[in-house]
Amino acid sequence: MFVGAIVWGTAPDLFAAPSTPARTTELLAMERTECQGWCPAYSVQVFADGTLIYEGKRFVKTLESVRKRVSPKVVQAIRSKVLQYRLPTMPTKCCDCMAYTDAPWTFLRFDLGDNRKGQVRHDQSCDDDRPEAREVTKLQDAIDVILNTAELIGSESDWRKAYETWSRDTKATNERARH
Repeated sequence: MFVGAIVWGTAPDLFAAPSTPARTTELLAMERTECQGWCPAYSVQVFADGTLIYEGKRFVKTLESVRKRVSPKVVQAIRSKVLQYRLPTMPTKCCDCMAYTDAPWTFLRFDLGDNRKGQVRHDQSCDDDRPEAREVTKLQDAIDVILNTAELIGSESDWRKAYETWSRDTKATNERARH
């Protein structure tokens, strides 16, 4: 004999999918691409909970993925810079001028968590032609300073060394392929 009571709304749903922890909001993602030369190529993501994910791609000191925590002060500084440089009001293609085909690009994606979110594509060859492109460049540089990406991407001499190594290895591979 079964004796018990069911209280509606409090019993667990036995057929529901297992719960997964809520993923924190990505506040900002920035990806810098290669150029014809030794421009550092990497991406960095900052989440509202202070998680930072870096991915070195080419011509940087640190090529692997790095995950670390940043302080709430750093998260707030990123949010403030996004607003200071008016990123939420810029059109996605504000800086797509293609003045030079070998210039690096930067892709920015942001979500301030209050329905202000978007993305901006920045062809860095636009900086001479468009004031908004110069503002986006200042924002990118400020993000690098706030996040101290220099410890991961290295200095210009690191980029040059990485480029020279890559160039030498590419030439050697091409020579072997010809023979």
